[in-house]
Amino acid sequence: MENLGETILLLLAPLALLLCACGCAIFLKNIYTLDKQATSQTNIPLLKRWQRLLLSFFIILLGYGCLALSKHYSVDSFNVLFDMAPYWHLMLGRYLNCSIILWAIKWGINLVTQQQFLAVLWILSCTVAVFIVDDSLQKVLIPKSFCRQGAITLCVSLAFANVFMMEFLLFPEMMLLNVLGVIALGLSIWFALSDFSYFTKWCFSFVFLLIALGNYQGYIGIFEAFVLVSILLKYRNSRKKYSELFTALLTGGFASVINVAVVKILIHVGFIVSSGRDASISIATICRNIIQLCLYQFRFWKNADGLMPLGVMPVIGILLLFFVVSIFTTKKSKKYIYIYIYIIVLALVYVLSFAPHLIESRVVLTPRSNIAVWSFIVVGMITGIHFTEKHESLLAACISVIVLINLFVMQDMAANTQMTNAADFVEADQICAEITAYENHTGNTVTKIAIGFDENPTLYQDFSRYKVNELGSRILATPYSSYRLLGSRMNRNFEKIDIPSEVFSKYFSKKDWNCLNTAEQLVFENDTLYWMVY
Repeated sequence: MENLGETILLLLAPLALLLCACGCAIFLKNIYTLDKQATSQTNIPLLKRWQRLLLSFFIILLGYGCLALSKHYSVDSFNVLFDMAPYWHLMLGRYLNCSIILWAIKWGINLVTQQQFLAVLWILSCTVAVFIVDDSLQKVLIPKSFCRQGAITLCVSLAFANVFMMEFLLFPEMMLLNVLGVIALGLSIWFALSDFSYFTKWCFSFVFLLIALGNYQGYIGIFEAFVLVSILLKYRNSRKKYSELFTALLTGGFASVINVAVVKILIHVGFIVSSGRDASISIATICRNIIQLCLYQFRFWKNADGLMPLGVMPVIGILLLFFVVSIFTTKKSKKYIYIYIYIIVLALVYVLSFAPHLIESRVVLTPRSNIAVWSFIVVGMITGIHFTEKHESLLAACISVIVLINLFVMQDMAANTQMTNAADFVEADQICAEITAYENHTGNTVTKIAIGFDENPTLYQDFSRYKVNELGSRILATPYSSYRLLGSRMNRNFEKIDIPSEVFSKYFSKKDWNCLNTAEQLVFENDTLYWMVY
């Protein structure tokens, strides 16, 4: 059973790669055909495709280029350095990630140590995804000016290059895993908005969405945001919009159900165990999650869950409200029924941004788990661009400022992470020096590390500008990674054990420190280091 399961999993990544390659080929053939038709009709847009592609690449490069220049480490990095734990991803419903990690293990690719090259792959794949989605929207909206075309490209780029996505990528072990997922997400949106036959486009969209969700379930909100709003704009004066909206919701819902069902089935047959965060449809769980999500709204709109400077998010909210209100004043839509439908769809998009959390057994609200909320902001702005008949230069300038603020904060987040990493490395080297000194003095070799925490452990570096969940956390205060960090510095694989109660009572009971004190926090006995983390 296990060998068969692993064989099936190994087939997933090559199959996803082949499908994504075919999807990209179909996309390129389609735009080549459209370009030939446009040339023959002398109907060339002000911004050509290569110019929009270049703009997208420039934004993605500004946001994530710093990750390719120098290494950074998350609180998980040193844990997966020794064990990339493919089946942990499978427990979370990320079957594509599991498959890619199994291949990485076979080929000797380490997701942490080779992160700079993998960052380049991520930048390129993210640019491809942005270009695919942007081209889909340009075709739907048919903007008539340079400002509107550029503003749409900026908006789509913001959906993929924002502070929440950066928090996700500050886990370098995720970069390779996201390459196929983000391209599949772009293709699923493109096929849903394409002019292929009804059955063909939705079947392809569904398949690519399944691939994307096998990478990260948060992508479902991005898919629904772009597809639902684009359908409403594309079929504004047609009754076809109702069937298309229904199909888009059904496609996303069915793909999500399959993602959840895969995990449930694998747990049932004993191939994996529950992660403690798998889906639950109990009324009590859903109600509890709704309350937590409602409380989270204050954190998001205050300062983007601690990532944005104070005042930025309320201004973005006001600007977004202006974009939405613009639909009431435009001549393009005189039917009030359409306005009501649009407001309902936009509200639905906002709810779907947080949809994966609704049925989680244990909700963990982090910026990376809510990346889709930026797509809600983006589609609201795109609607304003489409309907507003004046001040297009001002709107494009406002969107540019929002994008630039995100890019600046993203780079600061990366710099902050590297700075906190450096502090952890300095302390780790001090502890490693004590281990070496003990081994040289006694002739014993330390193979085991027992870790405990003092009365008030310091979870974040005092100088860190970000203290949000794992962002800014001390690696040395993370139980599952701290001893791995020491192992990486000494090139050995330590075994983690528990501190015996008698050892704790003798050396560490009721003690508290505010900095590293190796004389008091480290106790050696035979082959074991007892380490009390401050």
